[in-house]
Amino acid sequence: MPRLMILLLAAALTGSTGCTIVYNVDRQVPAEIFLGNEVRVVGVSPFDANEEAFKLAVSEKLSGRLAGSKVFDVVTRTRIDAAIAEIEETSTDYYDQDTAVEFGKLVAADALIFGRCTTYSNDEQINVTLTKVEEYFVEEMVEKNGQLQKVKVKKYREHQVQAPALQRSLSVELNFKAVNVETGVVVGGDALSRAVSPMWILSDPHPEWKTTRRPADVVDKVVDPHVWCSQTIDQLSAGIARKLIPQTVREAIVWERVPRYAEEAEKYFQHGQFQTAASHLESDLARANADNSVNEPGRAALNYLLGVTYACQQRYDESLKLLQMAADLAPNDLHIGMISRVRQWKKDAEDLAQQIQG
Repeated sequence: MPRLMILLLAAALTGSTGCTIVYNVDRQVPAEIFLGNEVRVVGVSPFDANEEAFKLAVSEKLSGRLAGSKVFDVVTRTRIDAAIAEIEETSTDYYDQDTAVEFGKLVAADALIFGRCTTYSNDEQINVTLTKVEEYFVEEMVEKNGQLQKVKVKKYREHQVQAPALQRSLSVELNFKAVNVETGVVVGGDALSRAVSPMWILSDPHPEWKTTRRPADVVDKVVDPHVWCSQTIDQLSAGIARKLIPQTVREAIVWERVPRYAEEAEKYFQHGQFQTAASHLESDLARANADNSVNEPGRAALNYLLGVTYACQQRYDESLKLLQMAADLAPNDLHIGMISRVRQWKKDAEDLAQQIQG
């Protein structure tokens, strides 16, 4: 089973039991789109795209990310190219669902990822005002060794120049689906997008380029379209991969501090030693229940802390009982909200176990 780990101290807050503090904990969540227990080999077909740059690049980037995850075996580019050549003898529509199944069989994949990538753009010719910096020399009298001497001093002057540019509003929308090759059933899919508006593309080469210093507001807008395209392909492929692979998410855990209690437990908790932290909290809770000086908010905080620590050990049923006790003693947003969160953690752990066991 995946292990929760404490990462770092985040912030101090004010709480009714004294002081509270926030720690960040990592946990694993299941893949949003589960391809199936029987899926071992995944293929990624070329994406249909109205811009040629996106056609193979998205599938190549996605294949690399899926292979790097070690969750799936990924069909090689050589087998993909061979399948493309065979499919194109009868059809170029290998991003269609029916043809995708045929494509998947050709590359011996259990599941195939396919889709469309559409680029939208609106261009407008504009002039961008830039500042040109020129250098020149003047003669000045300066004192040197007690005598005035005439020397040349370098000076700078600026004037405005107009640079022709293309103002482009650009967006990319990617729709993908995952189909089970054996059954022909689409098991999941989604739409992703990225946009920038507007960006300026300066004419290249621009006659003033080498002697022009761009103002800050221009620097923010000037975009290399090739760089933007590459970054977009990387982001979209990463977005698809995140939906197909179990992910690690970071949870903010509020630690309530109770005077004279849970100090040792906190030391172990913040270093991810949850079992030792739980042992200290169990002792603290038993001691607090016998201590009349500890009020209900204090006992609620200790129940909450032990419940959270159990949750970090994936002892979810025990955790929920303690969190409910905390909410009964002190029904605040923190205690009630943590119950819902741990219920989701439990469900995620069960779903993840099903995916991993497959």
